Amino acid sequence: MNSTLLLRFRDLSCPKGETINRHSELIKEKGYAWWGWWNKGHEKLPFDTITDLGLKDDGENKHVYLFDSAQQTFYKASLADIHAQVGNEVSTPDADHTPSYYVENQHLIWFKFNDIVEVESSEIIQSKSYESMCDLFIEESHYEIYDNKIIASSEELAEQNRTIWRIRDRQHDDRTNEIRLKSMTELQPRHFDKSYKVTSRDSLLWLSDPHFTNSKFHAYPLKDNNAAEKTLAQTIQSAYFERKKNIASLLISGDLTWTGAQEEFELVGDFIDHLTSVNNLDKSWFSICPGNHDLSFYEEENNGNKKDEDTIKKNYQASRAAYSDFYAKYFDIKPNESMSSGRKLLLNNSIPVEIILLNSVTLQQTRDSFQGHGYIGQEQLETVEQEMEFAKGKSRNVTRICVMHHHLMPVSLSQRAYHNAKYSTVLDAERLSRWLTKHKFDFLLHGHMHQNFFCTIERALHTHKPAEQASNPTNKLHILSLGSSGVCEDHTGESKGNWTCRIEFGHEKITFYYGKISPQDATLTEEYKLEFDYNA
Repeated sequence: MNSTLLLRFRDLSCPKGETINRHSELIKEKGYAWWGWWNKGHEKLPFDTITDLGLKDDGENKHVYLFDSAQQTFYKASLADIHAQVGNEVSTPDADHTPSYYVENQHLIWFKFNDIVEVESSEIIQSKSYESMCDLFIEESHYEIYDNKIIASSEELAEQNRTIWRIRDRQHDDRTNEIRLKSMTELQPRHFDKSYKVTSRDSLLWLSDPHFTNSKFHAYPLKDNNAAEKTLAQTIQSAYFERKKNIASLLISGDLTWTGAQEEFELVGDFIDHLTSVNNLDKSWFSICPGNHDLSFYEEENNGNKKDEDTIKKNYQASRAAYSDFYAKYFDIKPNESMSSGRKLLLNNSIPVEIILLNSVTLQQTRDSFQGHGYIGQEQLETVEQEMEFAKGKSRNVTRICVMHHHLMPVSLSQRAYHNAKYSTVLDAERLSRWLTKHKFDFLLHGHMHQNFFCTIERALHTHKPAEQASNPTNKLHILSLGSSGVCEDHTGESKGNWTCRIEFGHEKITFYYGKISPQDATLTEEYKLEFDYNA
């Protein structure tokens, strides 16, 4: 795979362009020059990598690449030898073959170059990919998000807090997304925020069940070449962002796709990329959970395959992989085992909001009755508790929101009974209810049945005991669902059509502005609002 190293440098100790010039002059005059590696404080000698690459072994045609991060230019250096001592910084092996400006320095590695030539950026950018280099960092690095991904741009390299990479020739199955750390509030990708992200904007845009697909089930054009009908991205742009609705980020409660296929997640990506690029949204703020259509269990036209457990497992693994790739594109990290996550936002400059995204799609794999049932599970809830540090309690000024795809309680008047029917409520609803009560959640938001819904429940943690403030306190929970934001009207519920909701965190109230949209109309002329007090 032609693996080698890429070394980063800047002209800090000499004038612009002189790092390359002074090494090249020595090579021209004396045949070779020694190049010292200026490592950062969190980097150590990558001994295993150097050994594995055979860079110290005798042989010809060895080379490494050099990256001037200030000028964003690349060079190829022919490598004759390496000088290093494990555990210690060392002086140059030959002062006469080392530029004078740093001849007295000590470094972890000295590279002996006998030729340095500038190369086109295309020799690196889009042509090479990152390889794992876990032996470089003193502590955990979190740079595994780049492994087996192409080097997408010079800016992507420059934004990383490191001075050396292991790279190889690009392969056909390498990931192609670009990771731009400067577009993220969290420089270290996490599933659960450790600190609050601050914005002066006061609203979140809640969408649900857009069901992107090339089939008839998505209600909107997929290309922006139709004057009469707008894409969902264009509709959202017109309804909210062009009307200055003060949107800080998006919240999507599942069923982004129809079958969980990779090409459908690419359509979702196009939708999000459009809104992100036009409105300068920070991707690390997004709140997204999977729905049962995203973790697909069978193709609708092949119902007979439900009896084939191998097909069931294959379809599930393929859709989970597709969702994982989609998730990694926006959060630069693969989802955790439960596919849960958490956000901490400080909206309107002063209002703390915690958002928990649960995966309610635990798939039951039983012959003859396999379906996408809603299920949370104790292990997932314990993971969230630990990551969000719920044991410390909830501050009175925090608004805590849980988001999942399936229902906690029914929202439709009735559901048709048939053999092997699907459930819309989660099977462990009471466990979830107790958990939401214990941790004093204010709101539960969901999608799934393509139907707007609202109710408030107040309950104690233990419903078989009297409610008491000290031993068995009560909690008031507002439960809201949102109709589909993108499915065709034939698949919408009692509140026909497509719906969106802007959640505004004002200084006095939290207001849910429900609005109806369509490919022909983004004016939100059919709308209503629900208002709630803080700390109800």
